[in-house]
Amino acid sequence: MKKILLIVMMLVMCVSSACFASDGSVLDAEAKMVDQFLNASSYKNVSSILSADMKANFDETKFNEYKASITNDLGAYKEKQLVNLIKRPGVDRVVYGAGFEKGQVMMVIADFAVDSKEKPLLLNIAIVPPQPANEEGSAEQK
Repeated sequence: MKKILLIVMMLVMCVSSACFASDGSVLDAEAKMVDQFLNASSYKNVSSILSADMKANFDETKFNEYKASITNDLGAYKEKQLVNLIKRPGVDRVVYGAGFEKGQVMMVIADFAVDSKEKPLLLNIAIVPPQPANEEGSAEQK
């Protein structure tokens, strides 16, 4: 009886881990896309991961201006740490804390369109300074 119970539990765990693996692989793909975008030296290197809307609004000239601005202001991208993940139907928002060469830590906010086949495409990406906790939030925690 114990062996049957053990086998049933293992089967349940295998099925549940397979269900959760889907989100993990999508999150991994999104993380690689953020790295690819931040490390890219040309628009050609990132055009394959952009959604149709982003391609229409973010051409090669804008990409070059954006990358030059990041390099001048922050330096080269070094590392990132996942801070927040928001999943909505068809859209994922991933927020990272990212370190840059000049020592600044910034927030990288990336929105991804996720289709039924779970293939994400970059909708939008922004690099902004981290927001300090407001006084109301810190007062509530006390």
